[in-house]
Amino acid sequence: MAELVRRGLDRCEEIRPSYRPNRTPEQRLRDLRKAAACYRREARWWDLLIARAIDSSELPWAYVRAAIKASSAAARTADRYDELAANAAARLSGGGR
Repeated sequence: MAELVRRGLDRCEEIRPSYRPNRTPEQRLRDLRKAAACYRREARWWDLLIARAIDSSELPWAYVRAAIKASSAAARTADRYDELAANAAARLSGGGR
């Protein structure tokens, strides 16, 4: 299971958009939405590892706690990107925040 999660997390890292200057507002909005989705996916991978580890005692508790923190951090980051995307979408539609 740990190997499957590692591959999933690696894939999240590969597809997560990085900052690129000179993007149009529409492109920036797409990047923000994609980043939020990537971080949500990352949180789910961590959650899968946590559930499996708790059910099977596959990992020492210290690692489970680290995975819980990683999942929480990824979810918070996804929430922040969702907020940024909502602000960008409002600006694009003339609602500006």
